[in-house]
Amino acid sequence: MSRIHCARESGRISRRAFLGSVIVISLGLLGARCPPGSVTFPTIRALLPGAPGGTAPWRGTNNDTKVLLAVVENLRPDADIEVSVGVSRHRAWNSAAYVRHFVVRPDALTPGESPDTTTRHFTFRPPHPEDYKNSQLVFFRWFVEATQDNGDRIILAESPPQSFRIGEVAQAQVDQTLRDVQNSVVQRFDRPTNPVQHGVPTHLNRCLRGMGITLLRHGQDLNGPINLFEPQLLMYVNREDGSWRLMGWAYGTEHTGVDSHPIVSPIPWEAWFVHEAGWHPADGGFDPTRPSDDVPRGSQPAEAPFPTVGPGGVWHPRIWDLHVFRRDDGVPILSIEDPEVARDCEDWDSSWFFMAPDVDVQPRE
Repeated sequence: MSRIHCARESGRISRRAFLGSVIVISLGLLGARCPPGSVTFPTIRALLPGAPGGTAPWRGTNNDTKVLLAVVENLRPDADIEVSVGVSRHRAWNSAAYVRHFVVRPDALTPGESPDTTTRHFTFRPPHPEDYKNSQLVFFRWFVEATQDNGDRIILAESPPQSFRIGEVAQAQVDQTLRDVQNSVVQRFDRPTNPVQHGVPTHLNRCLRGMGITLLRHGQDLNGPINLFEPQLLMYVNREDGSWRLMGWAYGTEHTGVDSHPIVSPIPWEAWFVHEAGWHPADGGFDPTRPSDDVPRGSQPAEAPFPTVGPGGVWHPRIWDLHVFRRDDGVPILSIEDPEVARDCEDWDSSWFFMAPDVDVQPRE
């Protein structure tokens, strides 16, 4: 249901309004609390893509399906209002810095529709539809504003914040795919006589907290296409009985900038994180080398040193990384580390692996 309230700051929608922290006032009190002026109070109804009554799910690289719709009702035909939509990607609105604000003109009246209608439809198509890619989350919110006689801007109505995932990937589909992958990977790689029969240790035999001992599979690298049923890396933990249990597996591809983010359906966009660039010394440790101009963190590729093999060991670039940890009684989890396994292994910190939620969240104008 739409909310109706005053915003006493002049200019664009205020930061307070974007964060949803303005005072909400009932319609009955509005006349007493707001600055004087002739104002009508419409309502706004936002339609969710892919939901009943909404538009088609967002797909592809054009604006044929990249559409947001809103209906403004109880609108005085001669009202001087502005309808707009705020959009962000990948993460919810906990800062106005992540939101791009677009003014939307009303749709043309259909033939025969009265110009005195009190209901108007608004259609938003993003100016760069190619930026909205499969498996991304999109967050949006509609606003109706007006200008008072004294020049102050007020928000007459706003829709609740909503979100949807591009490509109409349901959580049930994600869960079933992960179960199928788990069954296949565990059947082939669990409890080997010796893990090195499957790959080469990336940190020698050092066990990392929540990751165990990681091996790069024979014949796999981090440059080719990603097949969920053929992980590049396997993660093992040595049990007390001497057996090797497969605790998880991983996928990766080189990070060459924001546009290199992997798109692997139906894996959610935000499940991918960054393994920092750095040196792997001969003792199996890691010495990260973060780019100096990396703001927000994870937005820039790391420039390779020359040579990439030296006294510090072997250097590798930034890597987009996806870790999957098995759950025999359910759906495997997507996380940097497994919170339930191998907690007594060697520690690591956020300079090695990190999420990048602030990268590319604000759409282009």
